[in-house]
Amino acid sequence: MAEPIHFEICFPSHISKVPVCRPGSSIAGTVVIKVGSPLAATYLSLTFIGLERVRCTPFSNSNASFDIPEHHQTTIVGSSGFMTKEFFRKELILWGDHKKQETCILGCEDSHRFHFTITMPMVNFPTPRETPDAEITYTLVAKLYSQVAGERGKEKVVKAIHSTPVRHFFFEPVVNYDADEEFTITRPYER
Repeated sequence: MAEPIHFEICFPSHISKVPVCRPGSSIAGTVVIKVGSPLAATYLSLTFIGLERVRCTPFSNSNASFDIPEHHQTTIVGSSGFMTKEFFRKELILWGDHKKQETCILGCEDSHRFHFTITMPMVNFPTPRETPDAEITYTLVAKLYSQVAGERGKEKVVKAIHSTPVRHFFFEPVVNYDADEEFTITRPYER
């Protein structure tokens, strides 16, 4: 199977800096693929993920039970001892059709460029950080999929055959604060 010579996510306006996201902001980029020989592929996807992982600390000698309604359960506790919460996961198909699963050929005559724009929702997500007990990350990865032989060797399945290095983003929440504005506190029904 042919290997890409060059496969990466570029941000021309940021050059080598890590892009900074803010609520409502947009970031434009390009996925670049250069192959040395023709490469058969089905589609190219780009996935943007905001993720929080927190280490679970077991309760010691605790008989407490918590009844949490199902619609409030937003975390997944994995076997690694971490709770994981996805703030978002967005996938964009940049090339091909993942539903039809038709194989096309990426030629080797020139590099292939696939442009994209990410627009963040108007939400103040927390800033990225990493400690031994918790991490918050915002990542972007592109994957090239193709049909490969299944386990029995006869049927074909579509799997990721190449992926870019993971790109990390910095998220900067917007804090609206006017130092000249006065704060007032009133009791309900007070006039």
